[in-house]
Amino acid sequence: MRLDRQYGFRLPRGCRDGRKFFFSLVLDWTIPTGIVCVSIAESWGLFQWRHDDLAPLADAAQAITEGQSPWPGFQSRVFGPFVIKLIAQLSGATFAQSYLAFMAAAITAKDLLTYYAVRKFSGAVGAILPVLAGAVLYLALQITWIYPWDPVDAAISAAIIYYAAAPTRTATVILSLTYLVALFNRESSLFVGLFVVISHAPSVRTALHPAEWWKASRRGIASGTAMMFISLVVPALLQQFLLVRLTFGFGRGSVPPLDGLVDRPPWRYNLELLERVFGTGRNPLEIAACVSIAITIALFALRLASPDMRLRRLAFLALIEIAATLWFGVMLELRVFSGLVPFLAILAFSSNDKQSIEKPAATS
Repeated sequence: MRLDRQYGFRLPRGCRDGRKFFFSLVLDWTIPTGIVCVSIAESWGLFQWRHDDLAPLADAAQAITEGQSPWPGFQSRVFGPFVIKLIAQLSGATFAQSYLAFMAAAITAKDLLTYYAVRKFSGAVGAILPVLAGAVLYLALQITWIYPWDPVDAAISAAIIYYAAAPTRTATVILSLTYLVALFNRESSLFVGLFVVISHAPSVRTALHPAEWWKASRRGIASGTAMMFISLVVPALLQQFLLVRLTFGFGRGSVPPLDGLVDRPPWRYNLELLERVFGTGRNPLEIAACVSIAITIALFALRLASPDMRLRRLAFLALIEIAATLWFGVMLELRVFSGLVPFLAILAFSSNDKQSIEKPAATS
């Protein structure tokens, strides 16, 4: 067992196997336990920060289980609301209390999956900083609303990274289960199938032998394409059969539409925002949002030149996800970028040398 590959540091040369086992055992339990503690602190900080929003957001999630959705697209995001409803029924707690429990569990899953995904690139010790930075960034993005599907979306991205590091049988099973969750969580399940297609795309080496490449990759490409098709059909069916009434606001009331978004698509709203930023009516939040998104796009674009094929594929997927978010989401509502946090963790902190290709981290 090479601890320098798996955990990110070397033991003395004279170390015996027993000491290696001890270090392995300590790191395998200590670091994940610390990550859970970070997640608890992250959840507590989020609940304290957004305390005033929790009651209407829990009410909105409960309304989705009854077919009363604030927006048409929300009705297909049934995973979180129905799991929260199940927790409430099994525990006897209120829906609002179950909402907090689900959010804490989802944030913990997000951080642990990010840790195990980044660990495959940087070792256990090298994965600590990306997870901590990702936790802080996730909190910073929650300046508007906190929905139950956002931390789950970030956990799904971490599962994609875990699969990208080494598509072993374990990673494939995790990705398959993740896809089933993603299918009922948010429309971003489309990116799971897209990455399966991307991971089987020809490289420079395989392009020289197209027949061999197609024979080895056709099943993966067909599976990814089918997953993308299902990701388009299932949300549409959920919205068609589960939606009873649109409330255009939180809960079961008739809150007026927010900022006129009902009568204009998000991409047009984003264009108007850019016009304001570069025009005379500027404000610090809008400028900070636009600058942050531009820096993120530049970082992902630079990773397209990475010698590590895995990082190039992840960067390509992340850029597509940003483009889709800017087209279908409101860029000022920064929480829509929550799913990109694990991508930032790996692409900003992972090594960019060829050693990561020639000597990949050990897989579990």
